[in-house]
Amino acid sequence: MVLNSLLKDALLFFLKGNTASGERCLNQAGNAGVSAVRKWFSDPRNGWEPLSPSTIRAKGSDAPLIDTGAMRQSITYVLEGGKNLD
Repeated sequence: MVLNSLLKDALLFFLKGNTASGERCLNQAGNAGVSAVRKWFSDPRNGWEPLSPSTIRAKGSDAPLIDTGAMRQSITYVLEGGKNLD
């Protein structure tokens, strides 16, 4: 899995004192996590109940939680802690 690899690489960079590369890997891992979570909204494997016909008509879509996309777009990540991470 890409996320595991990025986190492992970040740890190795930090252990070697290469904080810039470690932070880069953590940012890439954060972006990969955000992408995976956002994609889950429209993945049929998520097991969400189908919307009712009246809801589909009202929304114009049969995709749950994707009315405006605002909820999906609000998903983000933050790096915190450490001497060089804010």
